[in-house]
Amino acid sequence: QTCSSNCLDNACDQYTGVCLHGCSAGYVLPYCRERYPYFINPPTLLSVKHDRIDIGLDFQENNIKYGDKMNLKYYQLFYKSLLEETFRSSKIKLISNTDNVTTEIISNLESDTKYKVGVLLIADDGNFNNQDVVYGQYNTTCIQ
Repeated sequence: QTCSSNCLDNACDQYTGVCLHGCSAGYVLPYCRERYPYFINPPTLLSVKHDRIDIGLDFQENNIKYGDKMNLKYYQLFYKSLLEETFRSSKIKLISNTDNVTTEIISNLESDTKYKVGVLLIADDGNFNNQDVVYGQYNTTCIQ
């Protein structure tokens, strides 16, 4: 067997192809060939005010890349204004088994500011792919 290029230290069992020292970030053991899932499209803008953004998260299969045999369990929002260096994050939340689309409200934002928003999908084994998060950019309105 050949090692996946995503095996750490390029070390794998020559007979099975199992990576011996783990995988690069976002890849699934034991072979490190498959990525943990991520959204294909950024969150959908539902409404916006001067201090908040309402977005829709689409958990349908056609909006999720990779992880065919993997159960997604949680998600977490990451957001920041374009002027900020570091992302703020929401609490980790359980993915609903009944709703394909979930609405999230990001509040306490600055008015007339552009925000970058992304969603991290977390598998039931607790791992995730933070390398391929797709971000949307949304503007809050001016105070009227």
